[in-house]
Amino acid sequence: MYKFYHNKDLSNLVVNNINPYKLYDILSNIWSKKTCAPRMRDRWSIDDKTVGQCSITAFLVQDIFGGSVYGVPLGDGNYHCYNVVGDYIFDLTSEQFKYDLEYNQEFEQLRDNHFKKIEKYERYLYLKKRYNDYLNDILWAILPNLEMRYFKFGTGNKNIIIIPGLSILSVMDSKAAIINQYKKFMDKYTIYVFDRIEDIKEGYSIYDMADDMIFVIDYLKLNDLYVFSTSQGGMISQVIAIKRPNLFKKMILGGSAPCVPLESKKMFSKWIDYAKNKSHEELMLEFASDVYSSEFFNKYKRAFIEMSKYITDYHINRYIICTNSLLDFDVRDKFRNIKCDILSITSKDDKVFDYKLFYEYKDMIKIEEYEHGSHAVYDEDPAYLDRIYTFFDK
Repeated sequence: MYKFYHNKDLSNLVVNNINPYKLYDILSNIWSKKTCAPRMRDRWSIDDKTVGQCSITAFLVQDIFGGSVYGVPLGDGNYHCYNVVGDYIFDLTSEQFKYDLEYNQEFEQLRDNHFKKIEKYERYLYLKKRYNDYLNDILWAILPNLEMRYFKFGTGNKNIIIIPGLSILSVMDSKAAIINQYKKFMDKYTIYVFDRIEDIKEGYSIYDMADDMIFVIDYLKLNDLYVFSTSQGGMISQVIAIKRPNLFKKMILGGSAPCVPLESKKMFSKWIDYAKNKSHEELMLEFASDVYSSEFFNKYKRAFIEMSKYITDYHINRYIICTNSLLDFDVRDKFRNIKCDILSITSKDDKVFDYKLFYEYKDMIKIEEYEHGSHAVYDEDPAYLDRIYTFFDK
């Protein structure tokens, strides 16, 4: 039974298999404090999700179903927005009020006027992005202090989590390719692929990333995990395994390291300089040439150039902060506290990390090495997935 206001049954108001009831269910999973009007965020809670969401929701509804947006005048000079589509009148955010409103269609609300407020327009775009993510099976973990995108696939009773390495564009953009890669795993495992949190602030560290990942894992009630993590993702995994020794069952570290030596720091500083001072294309090509083999880079150079066209200031800011976080990473003094089985897969041709960095732990972890390859050999060699499957399946 839906409690939001509607003057009649909405089941037959359908666009692309979405009716207002289904839209309400979707929005209930994506409304958050970030989409709430700033002046009302102190009132917003998980139990009262519609607070401060009215105008951006009403204009999203208009995008989907058409019609008009009207406002109910409130005592503070603002209007509460609702939708009128033909003879349907409905208000998906009415539950925030503890009294009945009068929907008399007197005061039409125009998006051009509302979106003169930049923060409101940005919240609308953010809500629309999350709605489109949901339609594409990109999910959101929404916690009081963080929001993180992820997707999952597979039907098995064992859980794999994938924590990706540093990237310029989000791994969420590669969802279809990743699912196709992991077809072999889907009957035995349910696989979760995680992004970094949405709001990354200056000074955000790998240790912070690990804490946030723990929050999300607990939120999703995941345990006894099989973990595949690459590069920076492997560093995040190490911190998690140190802090929560019983959370992981097995962990694969692909092209990762327990610390960052001087030569690696020089490379990361160069990447930061490119992000700040070079074009998006130059950054993408420099990054790709460092992490991939020359053969792979040359084969897909045009694709990397094309990908660079999608880079925005948002991506650059996140990339700089995440790259900076690598510079002071070092867990060598705590690495032996890890209790789960560990496989490190490295390449002797890795230009980012020295492949010998895990050698001092040979007595407690398994190490497999490629004679040739690259830092991102996990993207280049199709047989890499067989190594993952074999280690997890033992």
